[in-house]
Order: sequence, then structure tokens, then C-alpha cells
Amino acid sequence: MSHKDGHDDNEMSAEEFDYLMGEETSVEEPPIVVNENEIIQPQPNAKHQSIFDLIQTNIALPMFYFDFFIEDEVETYAGKKELSLLATGSQFFSIKQIMNKSEFAPFITQELKNTYNSILNNPTTEVQDEFVKFITDLGQTLDSGQKTQRAEQTPNAPYEQPPVIVQYNKKETKNGNSQLGADGALITYTNVSENIANQNFGEIVKEEELTEEEEAQARKVATAQETIVSEGIIRTSSPAWGYSTDNEGTQKVIAADGSESFELAPFFKGEEYSRFNILDQSEILLLQQDLVRAGMVAPRVDEYGVWTDREANFMSVIFMRATDTGQARKDIANGLEGWETTLKEVAENFAANEGFIELLKAGNYGSQAPNVAPSTVHAMLKKAAASNGVELSSKDLVNYANIVTSALTQESDLQKQFDNAAITDRDIILNAKFKDPRAIKDGEMPRFFTGNNMPLVLPSYDFLTQGKGGPAPTLSSAQDIVNEQIDLMTQNQQAGNKKLADIKYTANLFEQSMGMLGYGDTP
Repeated sequence: MSHKDGHDDNEMSAEEFDYLMGEETSVEEPPIVVNENEIIQPQPNAKHQSIFDLIQTNIALPMFYFDFFIEDEVETYAGKKELSLLATGSQFFSIKQIMNKSEFAPFITQELKNTYNSILNNPTTEVQDEFVKFITDLGQTLDSGQKTQRAEQTPNAPYEQPPVIVQYNKKETKNGNSQLGADGALITYTNVSENIANQNFGEIVKEEELTEEEEAQARKVATAQETIVSEGIIRTSSPAWGYSTDNEGTQKVIAADGSESFELAPFFKGEEYSRFNILDQSEILLLQQDLVRAGMVAPRVDEYGVWTDREANFMSVIFMRATDTGQARKDIANGLEGWETTLKEVAENFAANEGFIELLKAGNYGSQAPNVAPSTVHAMLKKAAASNGVELSSKDLVNYANIVTSALTQESDLQKQFDNAAITDRDIILNAKFKDPRAIKDGEMPRFFTGNNMPLVLPSYDFLTQGKGGPAPTLSSAQDIVNEQIDLMTQNQQAGNKKLADIKYTANLFEQSMGMLGYGDTP
């Protein structure tokens, strides 16, 4: 079972490893009686972090290839409905994923599961042969077993799920994974097991012990520096996140009764990476959406499901806030991740601030009419007059100044409308959703990620533009707007002059015709 922090029930955390290293978990063996006066108590094999790391590294290598399908009803030419398989994705999976994910359960025997757990719980120098045999046995079981299995349905799912068919691809597995080898060399599970068999576990442990000795010496030097720190001469950084932590990585905690104690800080430096880069791509993507809602710069589409420095740096700020406000310990006491509530609060505050700013923008709060120098006004008007083949008098340059001011305001408004209507990386990731393939609409783009049988569907351009109030307007410069206005005024003036000339011409004809009329003499 996979938890929200990416921890699997069959995976040992650092705390579990430390616990297993203790005497409490060692199996008591009967003492060996050498003679009546001497008894030798057998010592359990020591567990080593270096062996534990080697095991974890190798079970995380994607070596076994699987294809995924969903069953769907299709209508034949005869009008009948038949079940058809719709391919939803194919990729290599690791031992860790195969042993822990429910969709692979039908492929694995109980004996393999027991061996897997035994190896994880006994990272000793004696586990080498068992580990090599386990990888070989797993590969042979998959190669010789039933190739196609129906994955178990998720219990209590909020919606009906289509049946998922999982198919082991022996050919692709035998070919190997080019991402595991140097310069694209193909690596198979057989290569991995042979590599483990050829390693010297004893030498690995010796190197670990030497490293531990060097680290112990470094800690002594750090202690000497901290003595100087206590005298206020120098300040070393804390190994933990939070301004309220000290250089020992501890934090003062005040209980309800007022008593004080120093406890380890909730988050240590490096956890902004180690806690999250082990998650499946789909889990990272969902977390990226939460981080973007909280104000993180949105990743590009090709960075979805990838934990980078951007995500880690943003999460370290969340760690600090959760630590210093005390919310981290409250979350942990309530069975949550120490950062969950703080991230939610930051997202809510960001959304409120963003909404308030948008409200101010919509009301043009703080906007002022552009203050333009007279020389700029005259230059823009003369340029517009030249482009339209007319001349402006000194009086015109004064009377038409408002055209320039209005054009500059219009240019600014168009730019704002364009910026607000532009589709951003933030819009795309926040509107992306995991969907049933059968619900995908025209214009939507599906992508598959590990950890989810449903594809991630990117929103269509039409959907995003509708959410932005329609397509972006065409931008126009202030000079172009002034040119258009002068052209329009010139046309209106010419039309007015022509109309006035027509009126004068008509009046002249009337006067001439009246003069030619004879009324005769008056009797």
C-alpha cells in the first residue's frame, strides 16, 4: 500500500532501519555451550546502511516491461457490440513497483513476497546470494507464468472504472532497458543480478565504516565551531528548516502546562528532495498543482511529474513556515504530513490576494491618464498627418492633443486585455485532470504518467480561451491609433467640405434662376 508521502508498507524508512539495527529486533538464538564453565552467546548479523542502500537502489531499477489495456465496448459493422482492448500505456517497471502495486499482484507468488520482505528487513552481508536468487526467480516467474492478468478494481471508487488488463511483455523485458546502461546500452534483470553477484559486500561495509569514522571526526570539528558560536563570534546554519531551530537541529517546544523541552525539528535540510523524488509521476504532478495554487511558478508541460529545484525550493519555504508556526507538529500528531495544512493555508492566502488584485485591475484602481510632453504630442500628430498626406495647422496641433492622450490610454488597455487573455503554464496545469480515456473531448491532449491508470488530459485551447473571456485582442500601438483617428477626421472634414460646396452650388443655381424669371409690369 502506498501512502501520500510515497512510503510503501514493504519499504523501510530511515527510522525503521534504525529500529531494526537495534537489539530489540534481533532474533534470540540459543547459547552455544562450549564447556561447563564457558558459554558463548551468538551475535546476530549486523545490519548496514550501505547494504540497505544497495538493495533499495536495485529494486528501484525499471527492468520488467508491461503493457496496459482497458476493456471497452465497440460496435461492429453488423451493429453488434463486442469487447475490445484499448491500449493505455506501456513501460518498464521496477521490482519495488511490482511488489507493492495491486495491479501486479496476480503475477507474484506468496513465496516471492516473503523473500522480498526478508531481504528488505535484513540488509546484512549474508543477504547477497538470496538477493541474486530473488531477482532471477522473479524474472523466471514472470517469463514462464501467465502473461495477461486482470488488475484488481479500486474498492469504494467514486465512479465506475473500466476493467484494466495488465500484460507482461517478455520480449521487451529480454531486450533490456536502454535508460539503465551507459551510452544507451541495454540492461536486463539478468545483468542486474550478475552485477550484484560480482560485488564484494564485505568491502562495501568496510567503506561504510570508514565513511562513518570520517563523519564522526567532522562532527567533532563542528562541535568546536559551535562552541565559538555560543560565544557569539560566528553563526553556523542549522541542519534543519526553520528559524526557530538551533545548530543541533532541535527546536524548543512548550507544552500546554508550560514545561519546555528540546525536540528534533520536523524537517531536515535535504528532505525537500528525499521526501518527494521517490513519488510516482502522477503523485508529483498532483503536488505540483497544489504548489502552483500556493504561488509557485508553474512548470512547463515537459516538466510535469518531475521534482526539480523549483519544487524543492518552494517546499523548503513551506517547511520553514510549518516549523516556525508550530503547525508541523500539530499535523504530525493528527496523522498528516507536517507540511499539509501550511501548504493549504498559503494557497488560500495566495488565492485571496490574487482575487483582490484582479478586482483592483478590473476597476482600473491606481490607473492615471498618461502625462505626455507637448513635444511628444506634436511629433505623433505630425507623423500621423504625414502618413495621411495632410497638413495640420498650429491650431490643429493644440485642438487634437486629446487624440494622442486617448490613444496612449487605449494602447495600455489593449495590452492589459491581451495579457489577461494570454494562456499561461499556470492555466494549463491547473486545468489538467486525470480522466477516463473514453471521456476525452476534441482538442484535449492525453498523457500517461506512472502511478495512475488514467491519462492526464490537458485542456483544449478553446476551453482555456473561454475561461479567459475569449480570444486575445489585436494589439495596436498608440501611433497607429492616432494615424487612424487623423485619417477618420480628415475623411469627415472632406465629406463636410463637399457637402458645404454642394449647398453653395445649389444656392447659386437658385439665385441665378430667380434672376432670369420675368414677372411682367405691374398693372
